[in-house]
Amino acid sequence: MIVDLLRNDLGRISTTGTVNVDKLFDIEEHKTLFQMTSEISAELDENITLYDIIKAIYPCGSITGAPKVSTMRVIEETEIDSRNVYCGAIGYLHKGKSVFSVPIRILQRKHYEKDYKYWVGGAIVWDSSAEDEWEETLTKTKFLQTNFSLIETMKDNFELHIKRLKNSAKELGFKWNNKIEKLQIKNGIVTRIELFKNGEFEVSTRPIPDIVSNPKIKIGHKVNLSNPFCYHKTSIRTPAPKDVFDEIGTNEKGEITEGSYTNIAVKQGENIYTPPVECGLLNGIMRQKLIRTGKIKEKVLYIDDLKQADKIYCFNSIRGIIEVELC
Repeated sequence: MIVDLLRNDLGRISTTGTVNVDKLFDIEEHKTLFQMTSEISAELDENITLYDIIKAIYPCGSITGAPKVSTMRVIEETEIDSRNVYCGAIGYLHKGKSVFSVPIRILQRKHYEKDYKYWVGGAIVWDSSAEDEWEETLTKTKFLQTNFSLIETMKDNFELHIKRLKNSAKELGFKWNNKIEKLQIKNGIVTRIELFKNGEFEVSTRPIPDIVSNPKIKIGHKVNLSNPFCYHKTSIRTPAPKDVFDEIGTNEKGEITEGSYTNIAVKQGENIYTPPVECGLLNGIMRQKLIRTGKIKEKVLYIDDLKQADKIYCFNSIRGIIEVELC
């Protein structure tokens, strides 16, 4: 839709037949997201002025939507504040060269202000959902969250935990510190390793938590499959609930993912199933061991599977396997 709109905009100022889509739906990889981009070019009509170009192209259809005039009217009626520079145009003219862009991923600060502002949004179409759109805006701000750390908590299986930590460091651009692999982990206590982006790390310990009586779980937070933080144990995690043992997440497909600090499984007949990692969850160490030994199998699960399960289990490497009840 947007490619067609921009082709039409360029067609108003170009020689007939010269509008071309050079790239269509290319994927750009960035540290915190993948961005789909297209590239359109054309040969200008010889009678076109710079004013004609700006008038035809801006505001850019990629942030107004289509049809441009009516969607701009909706934006004007709906949004409380003016966007100002955001979604407008920014550029320069110098010695016959002009470079312009649409400012959508920029930090803004007036010279007399201390703090920067970062505007973010997403395109609303007929089948959009509020939850997905909100998650998209959060994803687009992830690059600002530079102060997160990687975390591992363990009471045994030191090698598996360090392997996962090292893999996350590689994928998320953290400097690895070889001293971590030489740590001596004591039995009978919980050891927590927190790795920072510059390779520094901290180690702390605490007692193994007490057994919870009559543990209950509830369906709660939403998970977006495109969020890379779903698959790594970092300081950016869903807070643990206070009113139940754990809160179970679902993704945009309605599939069960995991709890805020445990993996989950259901017993159906003679088999026990846990969601695949692809549903948007951390591959817990206990989970890896249970799958490797054949005690549980992978299967996409839904809320109805929890409601109809013979038994429900939550598990991690600290608390082990705990039978729970769905609220």
